[in-house]
Amino acid sequence: MADMPFPVISPVPSMASGPRLSTAGRTSCSTRWHLLCLLAVGLWSGGCRYLAKTDLNPAPLAPQIPLASTDPSQAQRLSMARMAMQSGDANGAMEIYDSLLSQNPTLAAAHAGRGDVYMSRTKYQDAETAYRRAALLDPDDFGAQYGLSCALQKMGDWKEAVIACHRALTLEPGNAAANLNLAGIYMQTGQPDRAVTFATEAVTLSPRDGTARKRLGRIHEALDELWAAADSYAVAAELLGNDPDLLAWQLRVLATLERFEEAVEVARELVRIGPSAMSYERLGWCYFQLRNYPASLDAYQSAIAQDPRHWPSLNGVGATSLNQWLLSGRQDPETRSAAGDAFRSSLRWNPDQATVRKILLDYEL
Repeated sequence: MADMPFPVISPVPSMASGPRLSTAGRTSCSTRWHLLCLLAVGLWSGGCRYLAKTDLNPAPLAPQIPLASTDPSQAQRLSMARMAMQSGDANGAMEIYDSLLSQNPTLAAAHAGRGDVYMSRTKYQDAETAYRRAALLDPDDFGAQYGLSCALQKMGDWKEAVIACHRALTLEPGNAAANLNLAGIYMQTGQPDRAVTFATEAVTLSPRDGTARKRLGRIHEALDELWAAADSYAVAAELLGNDPDLLAWQLRVLATLERFEEAVEVARELVRIGPSAMSYERLGWCYFQLRNYPASLDAYQSAIAQDPRHWPSLNGVGATSLNQWLLSGRQDPETRSAAGDAFRSSLRWNPDQATVRKILLDYEL
């Protein structure tokens, strides 16, 4: 395991950003840098693990199957099948679709409906077959094209999923769900520069859609457009409420932008909805950046109470205590002892930390 596998937030420590160490005694710029890196790795190591779950591959939204090109009796039965699906009766819906196809095997809407049922059962290969059949029978059927894209996306056939989604958008360019789904496919394939156009369109078409705002924020972040990402995340948070993933991403961006006051508020909300070692550690890190060392220490200790083996928080206690000792002119033996004990405990759970070993040696802790 690398000692510092994640980027630090502030490339150069200063009075405006990063920890402030006392100049009493031997306190070099190099050591200030090491301490900043030490705390930064705590945020990023915890944050990146927390961000492992993303919204970039959501369950496809069910396409709306048009009832055109059917006689009144067929349209009524298709409507009944759709209502059955909406009420959770997938078996009943499939019976209706099968009955319709036994009478008219070329009824595209029934094939597409069967695709919906298969998607609800996570039988994506069967869904792809049904949607493709519907699209061949009626190339102008938006539901068939969009459903085909969703099935292909779930199967990991990104190239064909993009083609099908573009076909769907050719038929209904103002469909917010299709725009958002295409943005998600482009993100899955590492093309945020293409995704941003469709995510922006989805937000324009459906400005109250928190999921669309959330995804647009992820895309802006991937493009290193951090101020735009922060704005998108803020609106998404208002719309979606308590979404831990969203709050973690928002915190990451605010910290990178050194908007620490706002980051503290987001971290406090994370702690409120999901108290954990990781959320408390982020709160402690944000307080440290604001040089609120008592609050920082309280948060780090709360993290350790949740998980005594959480080495990033042990490093946080060590760094905060070390800072307090230096600011006392090295006259406070309790903070010196607390720093040494915390750093040694961190090494016990994660021995591969050269920076921690250097701090222990440099300060004779």
